[in-house]
Amino acid sequence: MSLNDVVESLRKEINTMHTPVILGMGNEINGDDGAGNYIAQELSSKLKHFSVMDAGTQPDNFTKKIAEGNPSHVIFVDAATIEGPGGSLSPIPLEDIDNICFHTHYVPLKYVIQRIREKCDCKFLIIGIKPVSTEPGNSLTEPVRAAADKLIAAFVELDRAIENNG
Repeated sequence: MSLNDVVESLRKEINTMHTPVILGMGNEINGDDGAGNYIAQELSSKLKHFSVMDAGTQPDNFTKKIAEGNPSHVIFVDAATIEGPGGSLSPIPLEDIDNICFHTHYVPLKYVIQRIREKCDCKFLIIGIKPVSTEPGNSLTEPVRAAADKLIAAFVELDRAIENNG
């Protein structure tokens, strides 16, 4: 499934969405590992119909806040070792998260999802961005920043669609 397929499938669910959450994760001092943080920071002031959170390296600290909002969807965005060249974007099936290397999490993402699932009934989506470099002290590489900006634009468009549908 491509990123366009993911966005299109979310668009089809607009009528069932309520308080969806986008959770950006990563460590912004480690180059491309900060892609999820960058996306969350950029989206936080641009979206009206999504709750956007920058979880940094500890998404487990956000499970209670997410569950309290009783979202219909929780979308995780993080640097991940996925197929393709650096800057590739890909949805990651939940059943594959144990086989994917997510960078700088102290608690496995599977556990974070389990904790949220115990408290609310929602759909989960994970979007991975393949890093080029996770060297400490570097900023986002151009391919990863371009991919992140593409994802940001897709979420802004989806937010407008929710606005027009409401």
